[in-house]
Amino acid sequence: MQILKKPAEIIEQTYPEIMTITQVAQYLGCSERNCHTLVKNGTLPSFLLGNLRRFRLESVRETLARLEKNAN
Repeated sequence: MQILKKPAEIIEQTYPEIMTITQVAQYLGCSERNCHTLVKNGTLPSFLLGNLRRFRLESVRETLARLEKNAN
């Protein structure tokens, strides 16, 4: 019998430590355009790897936690 994993464990396996804009949008459940807006206004931290924008999973999680805290 296989033991079902908790959602947090599934997320850990699904998303890499360094993500693309597409992966971030999927993780957050929003559009890529919305992610670009969050980057542009400084809400969502990212970095350039050459000319490719990348996101650290931990930074995305911290941003999400901060937004949830500010919403309450």
